[in-house]
Amino acid sequence: MKKIACIFFLTSLFVFVVSCETIEIQAPPSNLPISSDIKPTYTWLVENVFRKHCVYCHSGRPPYLLSYDSVQTVVTPKQPLTSRLYFMIATGRMPKGGKLNEQEKWAIYHWIKNGAKND
Repeated sequence: MKKIACIFFLTSLFVFVVSCETIEIQAPPSNLPISSDIKPTYTWLVENVFRKHCVYCHSGRPPYLLSYDSVQTVVTPKQPLTSRLYFMIATGRMPKGGKLNEQEKWAIYHWIKNGAKND
């Protein structure tokens, strides 16, 4: 019985330590070449990023990325490095089964940095 309790304790401790891992996210590189077609606006993001990569999962559960009010629950305007939306895409946790390119990440970062306006 002690062996089982010890294994359970060690497994629990491992899970706890791994789940507390600190992940540092960075701003996109300042020298990233950005196409003139890329616009850091909510309208551009909806049409070119959220509909393309996110709506499959986020049309039926929050955050509803096609709803500006819902997106605001995962964004801290002017603070992309503390915004959950940017954290999830910068760490590759979203979108599930895919990956945003660097220009799409740049657009999300700068939209949030510029105040995450409904533009």
